[in-house]
Amino acid sequence: MWSSEKIGIIVVIILTAFFVVSFFLGRSLNYRLQRNIYRFVAREIKPYFKKITYATYGSNAFSLIFPVEEKKEAPFKTLEATALLMDRENIAHYLYSKIKGDCDKLIIKATLNLKRKHKFFLELVSRNSVFFKKAEKAYANLKDVKLKEFTGDFLVKTSNTQLAKDILDLLLRIAFFKDIKPNILRLSISPKKPNLILVYNIEKPVHGIFRFLWEYGKMLNNVLQTKSR
Repeated sequence: MWSSEKIGIIVVIILTAFFVVSFFLGRSLNYRLQRNIYRFVAREIKPYFKKITYATYGSNAFSLIFPVEEKKEAPFKTLEATALLMDRENIAHYLYSKIKGDCDKLIIKATLNLKRKHKFFLELVSRNSVFFKKAEKAYANLKDVKLKEFTGDFLVKTSNTQLAKDILDLLLRIAFFKDIKPNILRLSISPKKPNLILVYNIEKPVHGIFRFLWEYGKMLNNVLQTKSR
């Protein structure tokens, strides 16, 4: 008959082995996902950038900086993307994050190629994202925007309701926006650099994300320079 002390030791050994194995499996999986995301992004940005600067932050994140050439037609002055993966090395934390609705994300930050400053704010936050509850509190002082194409899926807050409607209408003019829309967790426009932030669910990436950003960036520059106050 085993004593409770021996049973306790066996349980500890089993749990230790489980967490050690899950750590290495989780890390291996994240590195494989990093390679897949890198290949996806590299294909997506190929028409717009010739070089990529890569920086890794372990198994859970890496960044890509795209040197924007000095061209008048380029919609951005700077552009970078960070892949932020879930903590698969820690199975308990991973499961907790999954329950909260978290996912692997691609965070794209851009500084628009504007000739003058603006004071416009827009926050488009998916109601299914982990950002939603925080956004409700953080942007409570901004105005609500009600548009049938967005309000069912997103919280929309702004400093200028009419300008926000014009800028959201630009999204609907981009043919493949409907394919990208389900993957958008947050879209932010602000006067501070980076002016444009897109948080994108990268677990099932959809072709066209950087083409979408390139077209939308050009439209934003035009509208913000002519209508923003």
